[in-house]
Amino acid sequence: MIPTTVVDDRGRLLALPREPERIVSLAPSSTEVLLAFGLGERLAGVDEHPELPPGVVCARVGGFKTTDVEAVLALRPDLVVASSLHLGRVVPALEATGVMVFALLPRSVGGLLRGALRLGTLVGRGREAASLIGPLEARVQVVVAATLGARVRPLVFVELSPRLHTAGPGTFLDDLVMRAGGINLGAVARVDWPTLSPGTVLRYDPDVLVLAAYPGSASPDAVRARPGWERLAAVKAGRIVEIDSRLLKHPGLGLVDGLGLLAHFLHPDRF
Repeated sequence: MIPTTVVDDRGRLLALPREPERIVSLAPSSTEVLLAFGLGERLAGVDEHPELPPGVVCARVGGFKTTDVEAVLALRPDLVVASSLHLGRVVPALEATGVMVFALLPRSVGGLLRGALRLGTLVGRGREAASLIGPLEARVQVVVAATLGARVRPLVFVELSPRLHTAGPGTFLDDLVMRAGGINLGAVARVDWPTLSPGTVLRYDPDVLVLAAYPGSASPDAVRARPGWERLAAVKAGRIVEIDSRLLKHPGLGLVDGLGLLAHFLHPDRF
């Protein structure tokens, strides 16, 4: 038996009469969580982005930003897992037809882990979820304990794309930088995911540059060659680090790995 109710990240009480047999995941991060819980065989559909492990075959229901609602409904899901991007159009359309939607909307590393645990409980994998999430929470606490007493917290600019797309205040990536012992330069913005001007980065002069690495991202050499960027403290000190974008940009369980890598780079003396 599964619990009567759980709460999703909207504060909605959700109840399933039995374990869901057909789950649709609308975001790569929630697909990662569901696969980690051993639910690959129950995935009826996912967005077009995630690479699925061998043996997991399911339908694609459009892009992360362009979900095909009719394609989702055609799969007759028992449960849909959605992200913040889907709240405006997709979730209301699905719920209007009676489809149950669990919204996973993490704004912190801890919030991600707690939400994933509740999702695991909802789908009947509470024990598996607890055994996976518990050690991840312990790893986060180790990092926080190591960086909490740092006398100097470097100013960090996280570059999510060569257009200088970054993380603003109150986002899960803002929280990750803080827990790693840094100060997020993107917090100067007033929106969640701003694009900063080169002049803004030069004016604030970050101590560390973090490049979210993916095909098409800027290399450290390309960053050093930008006009005026040779004057940045991070460039002068050689404090430029590339971290796999999957460990930074997507609020999946890989964020814990991203946290550890960043903390080690910011405060190598504490690890």
